[in-house]
Amino acid sequence: MCKGQKRKPHQAKKKESRNDILSVVIIKKSYFVTFIFLSFVIFTICGTFSSRIIQAISDPHSENIYSEKNFNEESYEGGYRENYEEREEHSEDDEDSEDDEEYDLMDDRIERLHEIPGMSHQIVGLCRGLKSSFLSSGDDLLNVMKLVTDEAGLTSLSMQCTLTVRGLFCDSILADRSHILVNTILDDSSGLLTFNILLSGKKQITIEHNFFAKLSQIFSMHYIDEVFALMDKFYIRNIPTINWKLGTRNDPNADDSAPRVRNPYFDDLACDERYLGNIYVLSKHIDSIETPFQRIDVYDFVDAKYTSHISNFNSIIGGDPYEAQNPELFEANRVIFLDGVMQSTSRGNEAYHEALVQPAMFAHNNPCRVAIIGGGEGATLREALKHKSVEKVLMIDIDENMCKESARLLYPAWNSCDELFNSNQSCFDDPRSDVRYEDAFAWFINRYSLDKDSDKQEYFAKLDIIIMDALDPQDTVGFASVLYQNLVFWQSIYNALTDDGILVAQLGDAPMLLDPADTNTDGKNRQLVIENLEEVGFQSMHVYEESHAGFEDPWTFLVACKSTVCRSNWYRSSAEVDIQIHRRILRSKSGLPLLKYFDGPTMSTYHVPHKAVESVYCRIEPTPQDCAFDQKLYRNQGEALNSVGKIVSVSSTAILLFKSLEAYVSDSIKNFIRLFNTANILQKENFYLKVEMHSNTFNFETVTKSNMTEYYLRNSTGFRRAAYAPVLERRLSFFANLLGKF
Repeated sequence: MCKGQKRKPHQAKKKESRNDILSVVIIKKSYFVTFIFLSFVIFTICGTFSSRIIQAISDPHSENIYSEKNFNEESYEGGYRENYEEREEHSEDDEDSEDDEEYDLMDDRIERLHEIPGMSHQIVGLCRGLKSSFLSSGDDLLNVMKLVTDEAGLTSLSMQCTLTVRGLFCDSILADRSHILVNTILDDSSGLLTFNILLSGKKQITIEHNFFAKLSQIFSMHYIDEVFALMDKFYIRNIPTINWKLGTRNDPNADDSAPRVRNPYFDDLACDERYLGNIYVLSKHIDSIETPFQRIDVYDFVDAKYTSHISNFNSIIGGDPYEAQNPELFEANRVIFLDGVMQSTSRGNEAYHEALVQPAMFAHNNPCRVAIIGGGEGATLREALKHKSVEKVLMIDIDENMCKESARLLYPAWNSCDELFNSNQSCFDDPRSDVRYEDAFAWFINRYSLDKDSDKQEYFAKLDIIIMDALDPQDTVGFASVLYQNLVFWQSIYNALTDDGILVAQLGDAPMLLDPADTNTDGKNRQLVIENLEEVGFQSMHVYEESHAGFEDPWTFLVACKSTVCRSNWYRSSAEVDIQIHRRILRSKSGLPLLKYFDGPTMSTYHVPHKAVESVYCRIEPTPQDCAFDQKLYRNQGEALNSVGKIVSVSSTAILLFKSLEAYVSDSIKNFIRLFNTANILQKENFYLKVEMHSNTFNFETVTKSNMTEYYLRNSTGFRRAAYAPVLERRLSFFANLLGKF
């Protein structure tokens, strides 16, 4: 299932079983083609069934060979993990030794295995532009299958070709319940070949980069003269010669009782609608790297949903004036995956990272010291370095290989600082960058978890901004739970910030309007984050979302302010934000703006949470006080509001609603309370609003968009400041106008 698609409201991730036999579509309208297609499916089923019988006889005991790398939690002080200890064990089976890893975090077993008993990897597709002499030769086709089988180190149990109406059908049954099926359709000088490759043994993870790559190489030797190579692909006219897709069968993640497995093809990379899972998406493999922590895959994709294949082709060869003059608009979309989970795309790069970084930076009056947790691609670092006020950016990522490979594979789109004066080519090498390859979790706890008066803290200056660009709260990796649920860690983050410091974090894809409460889905970590941040002392929190981050569905972010000072900056008007951008963002060498996406009007869309955020929040049990207040207000507003009359201006003096009835000296305030409370005010009041107004402001609605506000909600012991209140954020102008009606 794809990142940003609704498996998620980040509700329970539902891995879809890819057990269906992938069909190859041949665009022909004659009846005999239908016959060929049905025969192909029947042979596929029979071939798979036969191979399983043979496997059961020849290899009844399938083994799972892998090496392990465990992160154990040790040396906790006060209930938190202080460091990781790595342990690596190796096991061998015959000539194969897999350096896969198994993580054991908080008794949450995560297996990074490439092969599970009963599981298979499958590629189906078609190839155009092959010579008829090749397609009509059974010997040539069988020889191809033999070469591919030998290259993969597999054993063929049987091979045969059968004559069909307009070509041949060939099958090779392999050991380990694997097979190769080939069907050809002849047409004068050239023709079409469809293929179905299924691997089930310990070699199955090599199906794309070894097995299929060898097959493609052999095909290239039999193309007709009209076929030509361009950018490592073969074309006939303006159409790629090969279309294919990859999927898994008997995916263990489809069964909740199976251990969770980190396989690069289980998630977004082989998604049925995007990337390798879609036969109509063109792909180019850039590189794959196995680090001690994760597998990194980088691809270029051309998806006709966003960029037509012909437009991409013309932009390369200069076939169309507009496309040739603007090739950057039609180029392939570079995508990076970690353990198969899509992290970032070249098309959504600026929108995502500017939405993550810039709102928090401009909510602060003068950010000088910035820290980044994660952010291995380097783009988060790039965004922080665009500010004149920034003196140092501390970036902490545990995976050194991730950062260095990103500098190699994702430059310049993600991590170029070429446009900055007094910088270097890579943002990782900027003089203001301090990149450390450590565990950020332990780094903050070891330095900031102690009391403020500790001598140890004096050696580490406080930070103005902390940016969390790490795991999604909905990630099933055990460490995600450790990270997002550990109160000591969040207390350390709070202690690390200056008095007016700001934390910003990405919270995964946005909830849908009809989603359950986060507490009842795999979004529970998101709710825990908000509760933990409020508990450790953050005074004001703002959730916003961005729909252009490249994840198909909108992505959510959270800004948490250590004081309410940031609120006046958060609610700046579009013009005020644009003025701040002009004053605070560095100039570029080219003279072009460094911010490609973020500006004042964009910031105005982040001011209040989306309606779906409010709806999901109000489904928490018991119902939050601000939700109950809003519901009661609407139930009782009819008669009262009808008798109010027009909205009137409010004086320039501050209006205060405090915690006790004695503070209500104004009849208008008492009437406002009665709108939602027809019983005893002393017993029922539960919402308090404080607004500080500028002396030159006359309209209450304008005030609420640019001035500090504080919310107080009743609890069992009295009243508490509400740092996170999406209902009140969305209704603030409405409530304020009601005050002005009396």
